Amino acid sequence: MTLSRLRPLDVKFLFNDRAYKLGETINVMLELGARGEVEVREARLDLVCDEHYVESYTVNVPVGPRADAGAPPGLGGLYSSATVPKEVHKDIKESYVHSGEVFLTNSWLRSSAVNQYSVRLSIGTERPPHASIATVKWRLELVVDVARARDVRARHKVNVLLS
Repeated sequence: MTLSRLRPLDVKFLFNDRAYKLGETINVMLELGARGEVEVREARLDLVCDEHYVESYTVNVPVGPRADAGAPPGLGGLYSSATVPKEVHKDIKESYVHSGEVFLTNSWLRSSAVNQYSVRLSIGTERPPHASIATVKWRLELVVDVARARDVRARHKVNVLLS
């Protein structure tokens, strides 16, 4: 049995796959096909931003033994070991919902029916916080909160221009 058969819904994204700008609207037609009677608490479509960047900074690290090494306890002097600067690089990956739209709440989907939902997702005008230093990727993410079953998630890449 494949993993797709365990999902209570089949999902299809239909939209104009082109480059969008901040502040524009993405018109998405979502098709949800129920494999059985499905109770949906909430279904939402989110525009998710993935940022990947490297943060660099300098720290001072001690070298050599402590200045009071070997002194009896309580009689040692201050810690005065020499330090050297060391550059540290931290690889950071962050994802967050940039814009989102709830399009279905407290509903039942009938078995073998294909339900279509038209969603107008307005892209916010805010640039991602690390856009000047990060590699930025965007995706549409459908999240369906299904009662008494695993939530359904589906993703589709989308091109959003920052300029």
